[in-house]
Amino acid sequence: MLLASTFACIGITIGFLETGYTIIFQNLFYVPIILACFFYLKRGFLFSCVLSLIYFSLMIIYNMNALIAIEAGIRVIIFIGVAGVVTYLSETIKRTECDLRIALTSQEESISDAKVCFMAFDSDGIFHQWNTAAEKMSGYPKEEVIGKNTLWNLMFPEPRYREQFREKVTQALYSGEESNSFEFCIRTKDGQPRIIAFNIKETPAKGKTRRFNLIGIDITEKRQYLLELKKSEERWGETFTRNLHPIAILRKVKEQDDYVFSEINPALEKVENVRREEIIGRKITEVFPGVKEFGLLDVLNQVHKTGIPGHHDLTYYKDDRIEGWRDNWVFPLSSGEIVTMYADVTERELAEATIRKQK
Repeated sequence: MLLASTFACIGITIGFLETGYTIIFQNLFYVPIILACFFYLKRGFLFSCVLSLIYFSLMIIYNMNALIAIEAGIRVIIFIGVAGVVTYLSETIKRTECDLRIALTSQEESISDAKVCFMAFDSDGIFHQWNTAAEKMSGYPKEEVIGKNTLWNLMFPEPRYREQFREKVTQALYSGEESNSFEFCIRTKDGQPRIIAFNIKETPAKGKTRRFNLIGIDITEKRQYLLELKKSEERWGETFTRNLHPIAILRKVKEQDDYVFSEINPALEKVENVRREEIIGRKITEVFPGVKEFGLLDVLNQVHKTGIPGHHDLTYYKDDRIEGWRDNWVFPLSSGEIVTMYADVTERELAEATIRKQK
């Protein structure tokens, strides 16, 4: 097209000049100039400069009039100016398109390589994007997903559960909340259940068809861990409550050589004749003022500092309220708290002392 328009312009120019016309054909040169600069950028600009000089040369050859030469020179300047503007705008457009392609490619690669599952579908349920994480999560390769809407029946084989998912999606979209998230269990290709935390958002789309982006994170292991943790806490709680030995959970007081009661078990209430609500949150030195002389405070400090369980040998404890023989075991918790469990062996020690006296 460029060559055809160029030869046409030159031919028409020569034809008009042969008949004595010098004005009508001039605007035809804008066609090859604009085409050259738009498609070939800087090379097109150089081509336009050469074409402008050809135009000027033809005008001089066929008309030796000084006024016409001046007008032709002005026209050449206009041609070159137009070529420069078109070249600049074309380069800007090309650069923008290139940046946009790079951005889109980078976005597609990021979506494809993302650790979270990314799924894009329309209002007909047809999938348009399905990244690598979604393939790994579900077991379905994108070749079996893209352009189809049959996957919903496979991931949610039970009609009632599938309808619940659809209702949840609708609710999330129209809730008006900033985070449209919900959790559902899907069925993978190999038949395994996986718990997925979904987040959905509608994206702009052309026409009447609506488009949605669905992001999913597999939280199956997290849920299993939390379930095991709950069971463990229940077992610990039952052991803590039913244990016949007194148990106290203590928290270190910052910048003080003291500890605060976080929790105690019923056995400690019975042995020490205290009530839980009366000592939770209070310092151990307030509840048991003889604890420092007793030596337990040193063991607590050592365990808190080293993280290594400790043992406070059998020692006699006494204050204004209670007294007796105590054998303490101390160990740390991952929370930073300290657990002390002890045995009240006062009756045993008294019995042994009586036997020794009788002998």
